[in-house]
Amino acid sequence: MRLGPETHIAPTPTSPRILAGTPRIVLLDDVLEARNCHKAFLGFWFKQADLFEFEEGHAAWAELSRADPDLLITDSTHPGLRCEEMLQRFVANQAKFPIIVCSAFVGHFPEVKQRLREMTSPHLKIYFLDKPLIAEVYREVLEAALGISLAPGAR
Repeated sequence: MRLGPETHIAPTPTSPRILAGTPRIVLLDDVLEARNCHKAFLGFWFKQADLFEFEEGHAAWAELSRADPDLLITDSTHPGLRCEEMLQRFVANQAKFPIIVCSAFVGHFPEVKQRLREMTSPHLKIYFLDKPLIAEVYREVLEAALGISLAPGAR
C-alpha cells in the first residue's frame, strides 16, 4: 500500500537539517512501546536526529510553539491537547512542516482521516500511518513527508 500526502500539493523544499541527516522531529504518543518503535525506525534512518518525545499533547504543543520541527509524528489519540485541536492551531498559525498521524484503531481511523483532511489548509501536509508500524511503509511515508530518499546509499 503506497501512502502519500493527503493535501495533494508538491513537496516543500527539504530543509538543510534533513539533508544533513539531523532533522528536528517531535514525537507524540502516549504509549511507551509505540514511542520506542518510532525511535527505533527513526534511529535507523537518522543517526543524529534531534528527537523531542512527548506522551501528552500540551507538553508537545509547548515544544512546537518554541520552534517549528522538520516533522511531527503524532498518534491520533493522546491525553491533553487532542490531535484535532492541535491541527486547528497549526492551520491558524499557517504551520508548514509535515505531520504524520498514526493510529492503531483501524475501525475509527477512516473517520479521523476524513475529519483531519477537512481541517487542513493548502500549506499543511498531512500523512497517515496505520499501526502496527511496518518498516517499509514507515520509510515510504517518511520519504513522502520529508521529500527525500531513505533507501540505502541514497544519502
